[in-house]
Amino acid sequence: MKRRRGLTMVEVALASVLTGIVVSAAVGVYGFVVVRMGHAFARAEAVRQATAVAQDIEATVQSAINCELVPSGKYVYLKCTMPATVYDRQGDGTADAYDLDSVTTYRKASYSAGKRVWYVLGRLGGVLSKDTLAGIDPHKAIRSDDTIPTSGDIDMNWSRYYGSANNKFHLLSQLEFKVDSATKTVTYTITASSAAGRNRTVSGSADRETYSYTITRVVCWRNG
Repeated sequence: MKRRRGLTMVEVALASVLTGIVVSAAVGVYGFVVVRMGHAFARAEAVRQATAVAQDIEATVQSAINCELVPSGKYVYLKCTMPATVYDRQGDGTADAYDLDSVTTYRKASYSAGKRVWYVLGRLGGVLSKDTLAGIDPHKAIRSDDTIPTSGDIDMNWSRYYGSANNKFHLLSQLEFKVDSATKTVTYTITASSAAGRNRTVSGSADRETYSYTITRVVCWRNG
């Protein structure tokens, strides 16, 4: 009857070393994937927020009868005057489209002034320096006249998560406008920046990477 040979100390040591290598490699791969996923999520969220704001401003400007820049304190607001005739295009109970009031004898659409839609990166009614805009959120406000909006005029559904104090677009670090009344165009630039985790270019670096995404669009208002 043959007796099975037990493991020698060398074999046990070798098995332990190989197990350690496999575990270390698995942990390293897991950490790499987690970091990469964090970077990807940071990039995706910056792109999403910048794109969402850009699309909303575009839709507003296109439907406006006039847009202009309004300086107040240290801020410059974009104010768009919308047509007075509003209707529910999607049938969901929310007025989301604008229509003309009448057509002149020369087949020209006629509009009357309705709500004013305002955009700004800052605190509504505030006078903070533009040098301190970092961390200040974008706001959209709606008024029935040309008075500078205050916090009570904020479009909460657009600016906040479910009416809370948390801004939907907190990653925005730039929101600048230019208006050309001759060509009826608004040029705007939006930048969203997000922390993407530890800098991976230097081993052991404590620096934080950031991801920045910028959009510049030129939109013409078609009414008015």
